[in-house]
Amino acid sequence: MRICSSVLHGLDLALSLGSFEAPSESCSDIVHDRPRLQRRSSRGMALALRSEPRTQTGARRRILVVRSRRWSSVLVLIVLFIFNSGIACSVAEDSDPAASQVNSAPAPSASTSDVSWDNGLHIRSPNGQAQVDIGGMLQLDDRLILDPGVPQKLPDFILRRGQFVFLGKAFRRLDFRITAESRKDGPMTVRDAYIDVKVAEEMWVEIGKFKSPIGLERLQSPRYLMFAERALPTNLVPDRDVGVQVHGDILGNKVTYMGGLFRGVPDGGNSEHSTNHGADGEFRVFAYPFRGTRASLLGGLGLGIGGSAGKERGALPSFTTAGLAQFFCYRPGAIADGERTRISPQADYYWRRIGVMAEYGMSAQDVRLGNATRRVANTAWQASTSFVLTGENASYSGVTPARAFNPAKHDWGAFEVAGRLNSLQVDPSAYPVLADPRSAAQKANGFQAGLNWYPQKYFKVVFNYAQTRFVGGAMSGNRPTENAFIVRFQFGYY
Repeated sequence: MRICSSVLHGLDLALSLGSFEAPSESCSDIVHDRPRLQRRSSRGMALALRSEPRTQTGARRRILVVRSRRWSSVLVLIVLFIFNSGIACSVAEDSDPAASQVNSAPAPSASTSDVSWDNGLHIRSPNGQAQVDIGGMLQLDDRLILDPGVPQKLPDFILRRGQFVFLGKAFRRLDFRITAESRKDGPMTVRDAYIDVKVAEEMWVEIGKFKSPIGLERLQSPRYLMFAERALPTNLVPDRDVGVQVHGDILGNKVTYMGGLFRGVPDGGNSEHSTNHGADGEFRVFAYPFRGTRASLLGGLGLGIGGSAGKERGALPSFTTAGLAQFFCYRPGAIADGERTRISPQADYYWRRIGVMAEYGMSAQDVRLGNATRRVANTAWQASTSFVLTGENASYSGVTPARAFNPAKHDWGAFEVAGRLNSLQVDPSAYPVLADPRSAAQKANGFQAGLNWYPQKYFKVVFNYAQTRFVGGAMSGNRPTENAFIVRFQFGYY
């Protein structure tokens, strides 16, 4: 075990070169009795700028730069959308039988190209033994947070994710992926860097930095989420970690299994956040028992469970809401010091227009502050559902519009509505020694409603309302309810 943990630590150190992340704010910075934060209108901003003294020229210039970056980003998205719409319309016109009769002259034959564009840039070797795919994703959010009860005021327009994806295959037995990502809270980091080797028809071995195999919604690509942010149970499962994993599909692709040895990270954390020198064993089994049977109504029902066990010494997690506000963290000086176990039963169901996702999570960790040690077991659950209004099929891999956006033909893409209930309960044993009840909420209950518009396969617009109510977390009584309005513009190829 010691040799394995040393190997994982060395691999993590190699992957972290050139990759760093801005530190998160500490719990001591949180003040929960603040007045309501409201966003200024553009006219109000202009009046404020004119009323400022000349000594604040630098601050005024920074505000103008932020606003110019905001609208520059919107213009980039609009240009990309129009460009992609033009390509889609051109393809539709080229496939029109009437147009093909007019242009009936035979086209000159062309040799097969090694470079192509289809949901990203693809480069293939002449013999087909190697392939490289290059893509990316951009998520820009416009957010309005009312009564957040937090000191940090997020910008109303943020870069939620900017990804560059480089993946490929070689010799029909080797896959690889590198994902670099830039976020609102720091510079670009390496999110994924791994190779995946096929050793048998139903077995692959994955090594590097990749998603931990526990959470159902965590494993879902951010491109395909029902909502702008993942549900509260994702706070209790790891994000990315460095390790070695065996995985595959068995029993006619009815069962997917994953299991491996990882360095170990805090709940919701990445390997950049880990100070652990041990190793965690992690697993997940997910099955579609009725797939391929006569029970077609149940063919899309999936049932599974994931979990982990190991020893952790070092950093502890903090928990955030759908509005990205931190509502819980431990007292300064508290550390993980002992055994940690996680368990996550999960299920999803997709049938025609309907999509359902349900998940439960429990994470238990020995926590120490000074001479005091407690076993803290936090729990969370979520239930989400969606319905595609325009008739397309719902799936774990999102919605693909049957007819791309084309106003000339009265085609508007696909529309989907979604709803969610979720909750997170902090173990009462954490209070008051390990966590301050005046700043760390004991429970969060959330409700979300959303409308998703898919003009094209590569473009998505998300409209979300998220409300989170708290128990505790204020100097007296409960922390104020958070109401978040989120609009996301997403453009991605890969």
